[in-house]
Amino acid sequence: MKRSRVLVLFALAFAVAVGLSSFPARAGIADGGFESGVLVDPATAFPFPPSTGVWTRLNGNSRLVESPSPVHSGRWSLQVDTTTGPAMSYVAQDFDSGSLSYVLTFWVHPGPGSSVGELIYNWDRTFGKAEAGSQFWFTPEWTRFVAWNATVLLSPVPPDAWHEVRVVADRCAGVQRAYLDGAPWGSVVARMTPPSGHATIILGDAFGGLHGRYSYDDVSFTLFDCTSTSQRACPLTHGFWKNHPAAWPVDHMVLGNETYPKAELLTLLKAPSRGDASLILAHQLIAAKLNIANGSDPEPVRAEIVQADALLDGYPGKLPFHVGPSSPAGRTMTVLSGVLDAYNSGKLTPHCGMPGGETGFPATGAPGAPLTVPLGVSFVLGAPLVLRGRRASP
Repeated sequence: MKRSRVLVLFALAFAVAVGLSSFPARAGIADGGFESGVLVDPATAFPFPPSTGVWTRLNGNSRLVESPSPVHSGRWSLQVDTTTGPAMSYVAQDFDSGSLSYVLTFWVHPGPGSSVGELIYNWDRTFGKAEAGSQFWFTPEWTRFVAWNATVLLSPVPPDAWHEVRVVADRCAGVQRAYLDGAPWGSVVARMTPPSGHATIILGDAFGGLHGRYSYDDVSFTLFDCTSTSQRACPLTHGFWKNHPAAWPVDHMVLGNETYPKAELLTLLKAPSRGDASLILAHQLIAAKLNIANGSDPEPVRAEIVQADALLDGYPGKLPFHVGPSSPAGRTMTVLSGVLDAYNSGKLTPHCGMPGGETGFPATGAPGAPLTVPLGVSFVLGAPLVLRGRRASP
């Protein structure tokens, strides 16, 4: 048994160092649950060669563990412990991510300190040379989500228990949506053209100085076609769009025959209706148009949107128009608003959603609602972060 394990280790190390160093790589992640029981040591400490089809570790502080250490499923899980010893330790695997949209899922068991789980593109194994995919930087106080060069701070992952982290990356809408334990956590709008092809999954401390002990398990990566009608994004409520301006896919919108910039649209969304049917309609119409721009199926409300714009076009200037709900126009606006509200609440698109069970973000009460930047955080959102280690964070 011992001899066969040695032979497996040798074969995998040889394959990584010699036979698997060129691309195209195997599509998708292999051994996402670490059930081979093997982490391959790199031929050289740094940089190491491509690790297609296997997990390669930087050093022995990344190890596979069994119960009673945290294991989510199966026999093995990955534990990366940099609380003592060398400043950096991580595992990596290279693969071909394709050019479609994707769902990245993994389970994390936070311990003390900080750690990172990420997908990057075209990493040349030097400092600073990689393209952003999806990155989660975990700390006890916050989680930083970086996706396609956009950044948002999210609530921390609760410690000392297993939690599912999932991100749905929609290339059509240019939006990535993060979920924690199946609940909406946060989203970002791309600030770059989404890369594709040669990708690397990295788990652990690839920056240096994070000093954490985290466990990972059950990593998966699946592709989906965002142009498919059955896989369109689910609509989100007007309350979501009001409270998450960073997730907006557009900066301007036409209502009636007037063009409104984002600031004016937010003002309208935040304004109480107070018996004004034009505002009641505007709240739902803005949300519906944002949902369609975000990739939701427009067919259930296409006629209602045309009718709503025609109604607003009959009034001079810009909203609000102070239309009484009991007036003939007000009654029509209220009816249209009800249909659009049903659409924005997901009632007219029961088959929406991406592979992996994506659902709409609630307007309030999300367990991972974005946080205010805490005092003492040593970075500015959207700016490079300079740290010791593999590369600067995007």
